[in-house]
Amino acid sequence: MLDKVMSIICLMCGVAALSMEFNKLRQCSSRAAATVTDVVRQTYRGLPTYCPVIEFIVDGRLIRSDSAVPGSMFKNRYRVGDTKTVFYDPVKPERFRLRGNYNMLLIGAFFLLGGIYLYMR
Repeated sequence: MLDKVMSIICLMCGVAALSMEFNKLRQCSSRAAATVTDVVRQTYRGLPTYCPVIEFIVDGRLIRSDSAVPGSMFKNRYRVGDTKTVFYDPVKPERFRLRGNYNMLLIGAFFLLGGIYLYMR
């Protein structure tokens, strides 16, 4: 019984994560060149994380974010001065994603497949 409950929870989390990410992929249809202006070290639950500070311009307006892709694996992936491609929502440019960042898709797929596995077991 517990396996079925856990499988349903995993399936729901996977579907929710994938749905949100696919919605973001669909909405973020415009492209811009962004510059990494800093890489900020933060601590999350005692573990170091590194968040690149990304800046880009849309219609003369500067968009800046320091929480685009937190994680320790990004410490060496983003360097100050790097130019990266961002896809942003033309209606709300603060809503954007970095090209090649598919973390939520992977997380959603993991939960979805885990839920299927638990359900079929």
